[in-house]
Amino acid sequence: MRIKKTISIPLHKAPMCFSFIKRIADFSGFLSISEEVLETMYITSMCQCGDNDCGTFTLKRNEEWGGELPDSYIIDTSKGVVIIHLLKNGYMEIEAIMYDHFPYKPELKRVLQGNFKAPSKKECAQLDAYFSDIAPGDMKTIVVDN
Repeated sequence: MRIKKTISIPLHKAPMCFSFIKRIADFSGFLSISEEVLETMYITSMCQCGDNDCGTFTLKRNEEWGGELPDSYIIDTSKGVVIIHLLKNGYMEIEAIMYDHFPYKPELKRVLQGNFKAPSKKECAQLDAYFSDIAPGDMKTIVVDN
């Protein structure tokens, strides 16, 4: 994965990314990420691999993750695989792969270029459509511990 230079943009400036993380965690059935935690997160980078089916990006918060948390949560869906990595120093990587149309990607690209305009109705509808008929993938859900 090639990463663009590191930056620090509050996640709430990208409401579609914010909503995607919350909704995919809720979809998993075992992972809960509160809005309060998401409010403390900053977008630091987006994967620059160039693959159409990649929507991976990295977040950071100013606090370490507390407790005995697994390192990675793998959520396999009918619309790609999302792996949420909780990393040292408060980093979180949203590794989203194997789906060509992750609905937050246009917004994320805009925000990383300094354009904070609100998502269009069409973009919001695409996010809702993504979750309207999402189903577990063949692999189901796995928690990976170190």
